Amino acid sequence: MKRIAILSAALTVLVGLDGVYMMAAHYKPKDINSFNLSDGGTLMVAAVILLLVTVVSFFMAKKTGEADKGV
Repeated sequence: MKRIAILSAALTVLVGLDGVYMMAAHYKPKDINSFNLSDGGTLMVAAVILLLVTVVSFFMAKKTGEADKGV
């Protein structure tokens, strides 16, 4: 579970940075999807969802570690 937490944290940072770059560079701002989000906005939504997965994974890894120790 700890590996999933670390991997999702790294992926969250990468996707978030890419989204920020796309929004700052105005990468295809008129190319929008059905939710009225540009490519950068879509990546920012994905980064927030990944952040939630990361937080839950870290809490699960912490609880698993405590259970293994008998605490």
